[in-house]
Amino acid sequence: MKIVSWKRKVGFLIYLVMPAVFLVVLAKTVFAADTANPVRIFEDIKGHWAEKQIEDWLDKNILTIPQDRTFRPDADITRAEFFTLLNKSFGFSNESPISYSDVSLEDWYYGEIAKAKAAGYVSGYPDGTIKPNDKITRQEVALTFYQLLRLEDSVTLSALDCFKDKDEIPAWSRPAVSALVSGKYMSGYPDGNYSPTRNLTRAEAVVLSVNALGTFYNTPGIYGPSKDKQIISGNLTIAAGGITLRNIQINGNLYLTAGIGEGSVTLEKVTVQGKTVVNGGGENSIILKDSSLGEVIVNKKDGKVRVVAQGNTRITLVRVESGASLEEEGIIGDGFGNITIYLVQGEEVELAGSFETISLQSPGTVLKIAEGSVSSLQISQEAAGAKVEIADQAQVTGLEINAPATVSGSGKIERAIIQANNVVIEQRPVWFRLAENVEFAIIAGEKITPWTNKNYSSDSTGRLDTTAPIFAPTYPQITDLSFTSVNLLIKADEQGRAYYVVLPAASPAPNAVQVVAGLDGNDQPATLSGNFSFPANTEVVESITGLTSATDYKIYLTAKDGANNLTALKIISLVTEAPPTDDLFPEVAFTFTGLDHILLGEEVQFSATAKITADQFFDPHTAKIRFAIGLKRNGIGFPNFLVNYMEEGEEWTDFTTDEDGRAYFGLKNGLLPAALERLISESGLTIYFKTIFSEAGNYTLTLSLIDLNDNDTTLGQTSEKSFAVINPVAEVGNKEELITALRDEKITMINLTDNFSTAETILINRPVTLNGKGKTLTFQGDGEGWQGNYIFQVEQTGGVILKDLKLAGGDGALFLNGAAVVLGGTLDVSGNEFGGIKLGKENGAEMDPSLTLEEVDFINSTESYFSPTLWEEEGTSSNVINFKGTKLARNSQIRYYLKADNAKSPVTEIREKDEGDIILEIDNEARTIKIVRGKEVRELKPLFISIDGSTQSYKFTDSVGNLLPQDANIANNFQLIVRAEDGNTEASYRFIVVS
Repeated sequence: MKIVSWKRKVGFLIYLVMPAVFLVVLAKTVFAADTANPVRIFEDIKGHWAEKQIEDWLDKNILTIPQDRTFRPDADITRAEFFTLLNKSFGFSNESPISYSDVSLEDWYYGEIAKAKAAGYVSGYPDGTIKPNDKITRQEVALTFYQLLRLEDSVTLSALDCFKDKDEIPAWSRPAVSALVSGKYMSGYPDGNYSPTRNLTRAEAVVLSVNALGTFYNTPGIYGPSKDKQIISGNLTIAAGGITLRNIQINGNLYLTAGIGEGSVTLEKVTVQGKTVVNGGGENSIILKDSSLGEVIVNKKDGKVRVVAQGNTRITLVRVESGASLEEEGIIGDGFGNITIYLVQGEEVELAGSFETISLQSPGTVLKIAEGSVSSLQISQEAAGAKVEIADQAQVTGLEINAPATVSGSGKIERAIIQANNVVIEQRPVWFRLAENVEFAIIAGEKITPWTNKNYSSDSTGRLDTTAPIFAPTYPQITDLSFTSVNLLIKADEQGRAYYVVLPAASPAPNAVQVVAGLDGNDQPATLSGNFSFPANTEVVESITGLTSATDYKIYLTAKDGANNLTALKIISLVTEAPPTDDLFPEVAFTFTGLDHILLGEEVQFSATAKITADQFFDPHTAKIRFAIGLKRNGIGFPNFLVNYMEEGEEWTDFTTDEDGRAYFGLKNGLLPAALERLISESGLTIYFKTIFSEAGNYTLTLSLIDLNDNDTTLGQTSEKSFAVINPVAEVGNKEELITALRDEKITMINLTDNFSTAETILINRPVTLNGKGKTLTFQGDGEGWQGNYIFQVEQTGGVILKDLKLAGGDGALFLNGAAVVLGGTLDVSGNEFGGIKLGKENGAEMDPSLTLEEVDFINSTESYFSPTLWEEEGTSSNVINFKGTKLARNSQIRYYLKADNAKSPVTEIREKDEGDIILEIDNEARTIKIVRGKEVRELKPLFISIDGSTQSYKFTDSVGNLLPQDANIANNFQLIVRAEDGNTEASYRFIVVS
């Protein structure tokens, strides 16, 4: 596979190896723009998991109906079909010439491949083919969307940790897969794998595009409420012109696709939390009114797009990758923020408004500032050949040129710094400076060199800058003098560069020119010398190290500005201190607190206390030490890990571990004396830390004190603490994994990833949340009649939450034995023989059970009089909260029904078929029959029918199946067999004679 990093010039080029099955006729009708067929449904998607997304895309005219009205959702998708889906989804319509050996003009996909090439997301194979009917893998599709959506790499790739096969995802696709999984655009399979090389199906391709593009508008109109604010949780995509968004907050990205064409889009009071990617629009296209946008990326494949900011609009950052016009009209907000321009050579960007920072980053860029102002314009080293035109109505406050470039026009330039050769500026800046390495520049038609002309101030006469920097009162000065180091402080009235040498006090004194060259008074290189830049009117601290203790020194210092005006030499005398005769530093050890129980993704605060472990001399005012910390995960250094820390009494600051998992922190020149005094005190010195662990595993933290005066020698011992970061969320896909998670008390949330069955009741005896995610757990092997089998038994505990789950196949779905349970989401207890949930107190349980229903959608399609949804056993005083249904006391039980009709006793009245003057009641629960009115018992006929208007008939037989004779002698407790014609009633009944 060939992958080229994103640049507008080449797009990203990728060999996509894809699946086949849309075949020519089907693909042509399903993914092409044919809308002649008015039928709006596929015959083969009913009940499919992707039915809704397929119908959504059908409604948006991304898909259309073929003649056979089938979609074949589970078939693999081909490259050509995938190109077609992307082209329709993103609105790509421009075509590039193609000459692939396996594509001809007669092929239905010829135009789609031409569009894909023009859009820049595919290229051919080295053998000159494009393989339109080959298949595509999940990781290849992930990379395509990753680049089209301009997603960012995940720092830790932790989103892949949930996949069993994460190590099988190659390096080239890992960032893309991680980004799409983190964004919830893609997910894994029920078996816990991502399956990177598995072919993508047609349904998966549609769902991925729906998930990625989010809320999708491709029909002109106004979207959003006229008042209040609508919040879009994910991305939003506009794929047509003539659309206005208003009063909307987009928490994801906003995509203005090529489908807009040369049309217009207006955002009015719109907030975009993520990126805004502009791929379409024309000369009057993107209007931003009273809106707030973060990063905006402009990348239109052909033609210039115009982006206008109006009213109280703020755009933090703009990245321009194609020809564009950025304008401000009636702006009262911040308008455009920092603008970075990356263009194909020859394209141009036009500006009109008040802009803060503009940076040109690509060669041959053409920038026209038509009107308004630019505070800072930088031409980077990469922008060689750039051309900037400043119109008469425009001005640039600060111009920095770092590559050959031409600046033209009659607009004003306040200050210009030229740091490259081959620079031409047609107008004369008010002030400008050439760097020392520049041979010359052409300014206002005059050849200027840094040595002959220095700094110009051309407001009137073009006079030279001949004044050297002037040090502020009391500067230069020294502070923090120790055995081997000192801090040098300077402050001057203009920016420049300071030069110094440090010599023994008795050495010959150098002059200012020698100091600039780093030489001593004998024109020999000085052992200690250096230079550093400084801004105007700002104190700068330079640390000088490598001194010898108990020695007299002199520091010789000078400074010069950009015009090479040199200050008079300054001389500072100092004497370094002598170290004590005893050892300077104590033995130090750390003790850790707060690293005993750490959960993944939660902020953890811990501390380390340092104490002296040996009685040695210690002077906190001359110490020069720092902390060294190391962090390993599963035995390997943990890099790029951000930790906030705070010394006692100080402000929070932070450090980040290096590639080996190490970091140094504390004041670079030593801890504060007060902190060191605490170190030698009885209580010790405590450092506080706070951070968030984003990856689970076994960690080892080491901490030590480092002596900077002795080649970073460790003082005392390196203290070590091992701990585990636990993921409190478990993903389970079978009974064994579920039982293991329930036994691990560190796990507080369990998510089901698949349906599965159990042949034994699963015990829950601790607080935990079980999120079924719509999955079904089935009891397997429950025999006929009461066996006491439940899918779950919650035993004498509280804090249990069950939600979005179906439990079926047992005598009951759930038994709460002296336990408190909360139900949420959708809970389905259908298909259990004797009912849904039993509440009781058995096995010595002391607590009465409690069941709370929090916004639960309770389902029990098999509820009946004998199978209630809930029931309380005798001796139980349950607390059932928020149950909306019928409560019935029956015998020793309290029963709860969702439907009131199911709480009615199922007694059937029947009469003789012929004469109809004997009325019987059949009680199907008590299994009794009694005469309530009519003839004598001895005249009972063998054939009866119901009196509810139905045609149901009943036969009375003896125990061997013979019809009762007409003169049968029936007495109390006579056993009869009742058989209903529909087969629903066939059991032995006891006859009761009622006088």
